[in-house]
Amino acid sequence: MPTTIAQLMSTTFSTVEQTATVAQAARAMVDDDSGDAVVLDDGDVVGILTDRSIVRALAADASTDHPVGDLCTEDLVVLSPQDPAREAVRIMERHALLRLPVMVGAELVGIVRLSDLVTAIERGQVTVGARDDDLQDA
Repeated sequence: MPTTIAQLMSTTFSTVEQTATVAQAARAMVDDDSGDAVVLDDGDVVGILTDRSIVRALAADASTDHPVGDLCTEDLVVLSPQDPAREAVRIMERHALLRLPVMVGAELVGIVRLSDLVTAIERGQVTVGARDDDLQDA
């Protein structure tokens, strides 16, 4: 049976409202020892903010009082807990993403990060590359 997202996802993650400032989001990420925060609008997931996004914004002279809603990635691709882990690998590769929110309906239940997948690959829980049924005769 394939490894599922539920087996790999982290259920501890930072969240901030889109009106939070860069400074508030950075503080939440430090407090949670995380490199990202899920951005919410009245509890609804609207984006992901990364430490890299914060650095880029500050390098472009954004204020630490700037709202994170302007900086977060908004075109989210989400997974569900029952999705196979291989799907996360495909999505991350296709969209050049390092983390994906895991949702059940409108509820955020976790986040799967590239580091989670790398660990699973190293442990043999997830395989990458072509499967026999993906190959075609030349």
